[in-house]
Amino acid sequence: MPKRLIILCFAFLLIVSGKLGAQVKSPFSGDFTKFRTELTTFMGPNLNDEQKNSLQSFLTKWDSTSYKQEDKTRIIDIISQLYGRFMRPVPNFNNFIVTLNKFVDWKTEPGFLTSWLTGLSEIVFDPRYPTENIDRYIRNTGLMITDNVISEVSGMRWKVKNTKLTFLHDTVFKAIINDATLTCYSQKDSTEIYNVSGVYYPEFQQFHGTKGIVTWEKAGFPRDEVFAELSRFYINTSKNSFTVDSALLTHKTYFKAPVMGLLTDQTIPVTNKVLATYPRFETYTKEFHLDNIYEGIDYKGGLTFEGANVKGSGGSNISAEMAFRREDTLFLKIRAGEFMFSKDGLASAEAEMTLYLNKDSVFHSNQAFSFNAKDKQVNLFRANNPVSRSPYFNSFHNLDMYFELLSWNM
Repeated sequence: MPKRLIILCFAFLLIVSGKLGAQVKSPFSGDFTKFRTELTTFMGPNLNDEQKNSLQSFLTKWDSTSYKQEDKTRIIDIISQLYGRFMRPVPNFNNFIVTLNKFVDWKTEPGFLTSWLTGLSEIVFDPRYPTENIDRYIRNTGLMITDNVISEVSGMRWKVKNTKLTFLHDTVFKAIINDATLTCYSQKDSTEIYNVSGVYYPEFQQFHGTKGIVTWEKAGFPRDEVFAELSRFYINTSKNSFTVDSALLTHKTYFKAPVMGLLTDQTIPVTNKVLATYPRFETYTKEFHLDNIYEGIDYKGGLTFEGANVKGSGGSNISAEMAFRREDTLFLKIRAGEFMFSKDGLASAEAEMTLYLNKDSVFHSNQAFSFNAKDKQVNLFRANNPVSRSPYFNSFHNLDMYFELLSWNM
């Protein structure tokens, strides 16, 4: 009985395997003389007019000298590979046909198609790449040819302007970009990198930049007054944001020479430049000394630029500091993890204050702070932190003082 059961199971497996083999048999024989008919049959009778026109245009080119013989061989091989990945006539095969047409219609440079087909074959053969990634790669190649768009994902696109792309294939397929403008369009906004050079790898959706410039124009600053210079940076073009280490910021209001720091930019719709929060730049140095940022007020600490906003910031163990002087004599010191700078004045949500009275002082460890530049008015008031409700300590009178607001004009 067990032997009979084993034999029956084995026979069943042979039958199922045979049926499965018949089901996955490719409709493409690899025979050049049959390819035209095989492709037409596979695409089926249900194509819309645009898809029919694309197929007919491709077949016309196929029958002419538009494609080299070696490229035809690669195309047939890739067609079989795509079928083996269970890709469908529409949209997958249609996208491949549309892109192949663009190579001819847009008169791409010699060798471009050969390089691309070689790279595509490697990608399709690699099981790590899902079919949707392969299909996007094919569509994005068409966009590179017609619109200089290197990537388009979910309504977001990265486009190269002011230069022509050059394509190469050594170990992988890549696009060379020199002295161009690289723009990301997303959410009805755009972010641009000027004078950019580098290499784009469509297979990985990665741009490896060697140089570029980001300006603060969308935050209302002139291009030549506030800008960051980039070198050796990487952008994932499936995202609408990027971060660059060791960028050099020129900001003529705050620095005499460029400073190094971390740059972040992102496409976010902005209705008013004053409200812009990107690009962002955080200085690596946390001990800048800026004298007279307002009359009689000196600043020490790091600086972070967030679009139209400027923030003073401390390090992990160092607070940023504002020193208020009257006739060169220090009378008030404010320390905080973060200060907000604006044209109207200064502010901090939580700050430590020391008001000097000769050798004595009035001190509080946690108060909200603001400075009105127009009226030269200093305000200290309770913050949300429970510590803020504790009293001021007055060493001159040796007593605790309780009040909601401490305010005076300088």
